[in-house]
Amino acid sequence: MEGYKKWGFIAIIIFLSTVIINSPGMAAEQSSVKIVSPKEGETVQGPKVKAVIKTENFKLCEECIGKTSKPGEGHAHFFLDGKLQVHGGDSFEFDGVKPGPHTLLVEIRNNDHSELGRKPTDPPYIDVVHFNVK
Repeated sequence: MEGYKKWGFIAIIIFLSTVIINSPGMAAEQSSVKIVSPKEGETVQGPKVKAVIKTENFKLCEECIGKTSKPGEGHAHFFLDGKLQVHGGDSFEFDGVKPGPHTLLVEIRNNDHSELGRKPTDPPYIDVVHFNVK
């Protein structure tokens, strides 16, 4: 009889684990960011360069910068050639960009500037493109 109780308990645990893992309300949506413009390898006219991004499952909130973090809400950090510009919206215009090759990196962050909590299997919360200015 003890063996039946043990296997019954194991079966219940497996069933409940499957229900919890596969329940849509229990799984957090993965946030992501994608640079829409400029595109990888594109040549753009300077000296002003407008960077445009799109996020998934993440609300960009410019007025929330520096406030308490909320899940799925924050702002983007725009880096041009390693130089940081903080901005909350979905675009940022760089001025005085010299001709030549450049690297744009965008990272989404929590309201308080901390990194989004992530597991090693989560996608990165950054995107990078290389482009040229003429």
